Order: sequence, then C-alpha cells, then structure tokens
Amino acid sequence: MKATLYSIWTLLLLLAGATVQAQSPTWRAARAINHTNASNSEVRASAADGNGNLYVVGTYNGAVSFNNLALNYTAGQSTFVAKWNIATNTYVWAQSCGGSVNTIAVSGTSVYIGGVLLYGSASFGPYTITTATDNAFVAKLTDNGSNGSFAWVQQLGGGSFAGVQALAAAGSSVYATGAFNTSVANFGAYTLSNALPGYQGLGELYVAKLTDATASVSVAWVQQVAAGQLGKKGYPRGLAISGTSVYVTGNGDNSGFAAKFTDAGNFMWAKSLGGSQVYPACLAARGTDLYVAGQFTGASATFGSTTLTQTSGSPTFSRDVFVAKLSDNGPDATYGWALRAGGVGADTAAALVVTNTSVYIAGAFKSATASFGAATATNSSSSTADVFVARIAETATGANFAWVLPAGGTADDRAEGLAVSGSTLYVI
Repeated sequence: MKATLYSIWTLLLLLAGATVQAQSPTWRAARAINHTNASNSEVRASAADGNGNLYVVGTYNGAVSFNNLALNYTAGQSTFVAKWNIATNTYVWAQSCGGSVNTIAVSGTSVYIGGVLLYGSASFGPYTITTATDNAFVAKLTDNGSNGSFAWVQQLGGGSFAGVQALAAAGSSVYATGAFNTSVANFGAYTLSNALPGYQGLGELYVAKLTDATASVSVAWVQQVAAGQLGKKGYPRGLAISGTSVYVTGNGDNSGFAAKFTDAGNFMWAKSLGGSQVYPACLAARGTDLYVAGQFTGASATFGSTTLTQTSGSPTFSRDVFVAKLSDNGPDATYGWALRAGGVGADTAAALVVTNTSVYIAGAFKSATASFGAATATNSSSSTADVFVARIAETATGANFAWVLPAGGTADDRAEGLAVSGSTLYVI
C-alpha cells in the first residue's frame, strides 16, 4: 500500500500525517504556525481523538497565529493549545493559558494538559492558580466543536520540580505522573512524603488518578513508585493505560524502569530496563504488551536475553536508540524483543505509538547515517540533528524495522511526539 505524509513545522515542530503500512512513505505537505520575527513557538506534545482531530500543546512568545486564529503573548500566558482538523487541513481553534505544559491527553471531547507552574499565578480561561513554589497542575478544556473552553484546573504536589510529565485518559479517568523533591506533597486529600528531599536533582516519583466530574475534578488516589523499586529516586518520562492497568516509565538513579499499577492504585511490579546507562523516553501499551523506547549511552544494554551493542563512536556523545517489548503477566513482566538503531553520533527516540499491526517511533539522529535494521537514514547536515520516523513490524518470533524516513534542515530538528488518527500518522 502506498504511504503519504503531511508535515507541519514550527521551529522544532514537525507534524506529519501518513497512510502508513509496509511500504516506505514520503513526506507530502507542510504547514506552519506563523509568528513574527520577534517571536517563536515550540510544540511540546500532541494527541489525536480518533475522529479526525489532532490537538497540540506548546509554548510561544510574541504573536503567533494558527491559520487566522491569532494569539498575543501576555505575562503569564505563554502556552497554547490548538485543534487541527485532518479533513479540512486547518486549525479549528486555539487557546492560550499560563504555566509550562509538558503533555496532553484526549478522551472524547475532553482535552487534558499537564505541566508545572514555577511560581506566581497562571490563568486557564476563567480559572487562576497561584503558588509560591513549583507546583504541578492538570487542566481540562472542553472541545465544543468550533471552539475550546477551559472547564477546570487542579494543582498537584508542591515543589514538584518535574511537574506533570505525562498524562493518559479514558472515559472520566485521568492519570498523571510526575516527581516532587520537597519533604511532602499534597494531592487533594492525599499527602505523600519524601525521605530524601532534593536528592541529586531527582525526585520522588508519583502516579495519580483524577476523576473528571465535567465541571470539577477530584483526586481518586496517588501512589509513589517506592525507593526500592527505582534505587533512591526517579524521574518519570511516559505513561500508558490498557484496560485496568496503568504503566509508567522513566529513570531511577540506578537504571531506567517500567512499572505497573492497577486502576485501583495498587502497585504490581517494577522492571529495570537495560542497565545503568539506559534512558527511557516514552512508552505505549496494547493489550498486555508494553513498548518502551529511548536511548542508551553505554557500550551495551541488556533486555532479558537480548543484548544490544552500541555503534562505535565518541564515548561522550555516542547514543543509540533502543525499543523494547515487555509482556505483562499480571504480577510480573517478561521481555519479548529489543531492537537498536543509530550511528556513531547522538541518536535517540522521543515518541512511540502502536496500532493493531505496527509500532512506530520518532526522534532525532545526529549521526551522518543511522541504521534501522536494513534501512538507513541519511542526515541532511554534517553538524546538526535531523528528525526520523520509523516503523517496526512484529513477527511471531520477534520484530524488525520495516522502514525509516528522515527530515530536517541546517538547524537542529527533533520529533517530540506521535499520534495516529485512522490511517493517518502524525509526527510532531
């Protein structure tokens, strides 16, 4: 089947859509978020609703426009949330708010964003939050078709230096993960304690479930990923839900990890990923299968019975991509397969999405050439990073790369996210 792609650029943003199957696709078109010479913008994350709409969240300063939808920067209003319609190939609405947003999730007509407010006040439509210290938050917008409006905002933690790093949503349930490095953190009626506040720049990792009551929200539960499961501290990078299972990945001070909670908030298991120099960046779940991707900087990384060997390069700057599959057996998990990709430079995966038949990853590669199995991506510049998107085909006994597609120019380019809507793949 032929594959086609769309692309939208805004500084370090690439938004691409494709009918993606076995054949290698080609880029099809490009769109930009417009801004004046004195302003800039960056997309941080995206999510699709499965009904032909894509939602993007990011930061800006100065004046930016989404088609004819203009947003002007004001103090405390530096984040945008925008809706893109696939059929019309245009932005439908855009909203601005405060805080620094890291992540976005969609459930029906509800759009959730999460991040951190470093200090002071931030407005979300008619709602304002104020903090004297770093504080995490989750906010909800309701998509009314031609416009989006804020429905509520909920503060979490206190001194949460990582804020909310990842979100997932299903029905009226919203799941968030982040970290805090203060001695205590408050989550609605719940309080978590930290035995090692401020430890080596890392934090106490938490997973929380919020219940959306349309116009208000409450914290259903919050749990820590305990010190013995991560080393002493952790830093979250990804969150996924599948049925009644909640999965989180990130870095402990000992190694990368993946962990599972039940929808009721019960801890089930934690798994070390690869070794001490493995850095997960993202994960996705399909049924009882869990997929994790990121980078490893050591000479090798071991996932179950599979050892990945890094491409020879500078010991300081060489990084290779890894992708690994785990199978959730209930009280534990086992490795299925693991793949590496990259060249002699700094290469990493930053986004991952799975469909019924395929696994897709996206990220950046600084190597002159980067191998993805039998496929090769060639960098357009000798000194900067380019974007890549790649498809992994699973077999009965493992997996292999089906194709890789690069994109980029003379400056550093990177992919921040992936989203699927129908037969269309978007690379941000």
